[in-house]
Amino acid sequence: MPEKDNYNEHEGHRERLRNRLSVTEDDDIISHEMLEAMLFFVLPRVNTNPIAHRLLDGFGSVEKVLRADKEELMRIKGVGERTAMFLVLLGKFTRAYAKSRHQNLVYDFDSDATALYLKELYRDIEQEAIYMLCLDATHRIKKECRIADGGFENVELDVGYIAGMALKSTCKYIVCVHNHPSGIAKASEVDRESTKLLSSA
Repeated sequence: MPEKDNYNEHEGHRERLRNRLSVTEDDDIISHEMLEAMLFFVLPRVNTNPIAHRLLDGFGSVEKVLRADKEELMRIKGVGERTAMFLVLLGKFTRAYAKSRHQNLVYDFDSDATALYLKELYRDIEQEAIYMLCLDATHRIKKECRIADGGFENVELDVGYIAGMALKSTCKYIVCVHNHPSGIAKASEVDRESTKLLSSA
């Protein structure tokens, strides 16, 4: 059940927070404050600050909050069905927006646009993960698929699975990418061997 209506607007807190967030650079926004402000829309007379903190404590990040299903969200104190559905739909909207931003992007490993695309693709992912990017004949990205998740230092590569997905797709080329949560950008020997296996397949 949502928290009781015991929230005094304490001298325009909501208006001040909305105004501040509207002029704050994206990279400087604090996650719990943005989540708190978004919850204003479904909880107009409730102190949403502690609910935002409980959501982030429970799921670990905004990305995970917005990927949770309704039942998972409703286990958090203060989150009712209406609030949970709002967060589910907000997550779907943000993912649709992220895809639309890079629609028809030409994949060029040396371009700033591709670097930004890959950075956003792995934002908030704390373990190694493999994505397969589907390209058309002009190297435009038509689709992205997250095909494997691993741990902090490794991820299992299933060459047969990737080859099967590539054959079923209508793309001309595929690009497989993965991250190093450690921050070390240098390819490991396993990375090099995996690349050879994929090329052979």
